[in-house]
Amino acid sequence: MRDSGLRAAAISNSNGSVRSVLDAVGVAAHLDFVLDSGEVGVEKPDRRIFELALARAGIAAAEAAYIGDFYTIDARGAGAAGLRAVLLDPGGFWGARDCAMAPDLLSAVRLLVG
Repeated sequence: MRDSGLRAAAISNSNGSVRSVLDAVGVAAHLDFVLDSGEVGVEKPDRRIFELALARAGIAAAEAAYIGDFYTIDARGAGAAGLRAVLLDPGGFWGARDCAMAPDLLSAVRLLVG
């Protein structure tokens, strides 16, 4: 994503530990920032956590996209905040939804980048 000039972040409903987990598996180094609901006091699908991420990134909702694996929490939450949502559905279990869908993270990024 960075090679395409895009920024990447993580928004997680967690207890304040997601940053250390992402550090441990080597993902955090590839992110611009991490928002953990346990640290910011609001969790998905509340639009405020997406708005916090937009503010931190310095962009408008229309310029952003969110990739997540739960329809009601991730896709609907991001959509309600004005972001383009991509739902990860590796097993094809979600069925038709009102958002873009991808079988894996790389496919989702390719869908967004074009």
